[in-house]
Amino acid sequence: MLGHAGLGVLDIGCGAGHYIAELRARGAAEVVGVEGSATLLGHARDMVGRDAAVTLHHHDLEEPLDFLSDDSFDLAVAALVHHHSEDRTQLLAELHRVLRPGGTLLLRRGPRRDPLRDQWLHQLVLPYDDADLPG
Repeated sequence: MLGHAGLGVLDIGCGAGHYIAELRARGAAEVVGVEGSATLLGHARDMVGRDAAVTLHHHDLEEPLDFLSDDSFDLAVAALVHHHSEDRTQLLAELHRVLRPGGTLLLRRGPRRDPLRDQWLHQLVLPYDDADLPG
């Protein structure tokens, strides 16, 4: 099980902020959420409230994440966003750029439903690899 205490986390395509709230509850020191939908970002703001350790950005995920510094996160979470990207190579390159050396990318593809995959955030046994899951 991965401990989250002290981690800097990027949640790309953060949606309504559910994973941000869970990561903070598990001890992440800082969480940055990036979302392309202003409506979903508004819900994320409502979910996280005035948590000073959370920063939210409205940003088109087809564009580089040039407002984020190189090597600035221990963990990047991309839940159900990768398959929506027109330029997946650029998105993955940007995530690689902002991860610290030895950092972890937790990528959840969709929209296939699988009970084991639906529990991925709650298990967080890393490194995460689809080959480790049945089916």
